[in-house]
This record gives sequence, C-alpha cells and structure tokens, in this order.
Amino acid sequence: PTDAVEDPWGKRILDKMAEERTAKTIRIYAMLEDIVYYDGDGVLKYDFRLSDLRLDYLHGLGYELLLTYGGMPDCIAKTTNQKSSMSNGKTRYKGKMWNTSMPRDIKVWEDICYEYTKHIIERYGLDVVSRWSLSCFNEPDASSFFLKELSSYEQPHERCAEYCKLYDAFVRGTTRASESIRIGGPVLAGVPLFFEAFLKHVKEKNVRLDFL
Repeated sequence: PTDAVEDPWGKRILDKMAEERTAKTIRIYAMLEDIVYYDGDGVLKYDFRLSDLRLDYLHGLGYELLLTYGGMPDCIAKTTNQKSSMSNGKTRYKGKMWNTSMPRDIKVWEDICYEYTKHIIERYGLDVVSRWSLSCFNEPDASSFFLKELSSYEQPHERCAEYCKLYDAFVRGTTRASESIRIGGPVLAGVPLFFEAFLKHVKEKNVRLDFL
C-alpha cells in the first residue's frame, strides 16, 4: 500500500529491494484525498506533506515512479456515498476508503492535476519527474466506479465515456505544468470493451497518450 511507505515494515521492504536492485520502478497512488481540502472560506487548498514524505523516501532510494493520480477527494466529488473499502475481501490499509465518484466540476479536477504536477516538478526537478510515468486513476473499468448507482452506467462504454472526461482533464492539467512529462492510463481491472473504447477515444480526439 502507498501509505505503508510511512511505516517501518514498508520501509524495510523498500530498503531491501533497493539494496538488491530487484525493482527499478515502484507504482504508488498520489492519494489526492490526503492533499486537497476547502478552507473555511471555501477556497481550495493543498497540503502536500504526506505525499512529500512518501515520494521523498522513494526518490531517496533511487526508484523511478509510476504515479497514479487518485482517488477522488471527498470535497470535490459528486457524492461521498460511493466508496470502496474492500480489496480482496479485506479493508484497505489503515481503514481508508476510496471514493470512486466523478468530480462535481471537471475543471476543478484539471486544476488539481495541474497543482500536484507543478508541485512535484518544483520539489524534485523536471529532469527527475520527466523520467516518471504519471497515470490517471485506477481500474475505472471495475463495476464500482463512476455513477454505479445508475444502472445505465454499468455498461463499459458508458463508464468509459465518464472516464474519458477525467482523463482528458488529467492531460490538460498535467501538461499545463510541463509538456516534458510522461502521461498515460488507465490502469485497468481487465474489461476489454472499456479498453477498446478508451483507445478509440484517444485516437479520434487525438488525445495525448505516452504509455499504457
């Protein structure tokens, strides 16, 4: 789990792999839900401290990162009633919940992608971040994602249409911070029709996609 980077047992595993050079790249979540909030005046704010702690440790060990932008912060989500706490039959690490809702305003999601990307570039340098792989969300083809309360959105093409809005805004936000980064997505659960619909969207709309 991404937040195990903070804990002794997680650090022991990462230290061992770095020492033995058994892995060059580590995939983690940005965990935007730990970062984004509204202040008392309704202004969107960012607290990068937990993210910095995780990324600092991994960068210090020499890892390259596959950094997945997710989950959806409650404060910008359409609903807070659409959460997943289960992974392989067990609760997520530290009892955390994963919001699988779309954002209320796609422009706010775009701005968050921009601010996070700008922050990591300023902290680690473009030379470092341009070697990382930045991806949009996790397993959006899974049935728990995006408007699951509406039966019409259970179809993979309908769910993909929602994801494409998220991905397009991710592309706009991240590339606003720099054109020199590697962006891609999504990480899939394995629904072929969703994957085909996503590739069709990318091709027809000429949306940037550097890796899968």
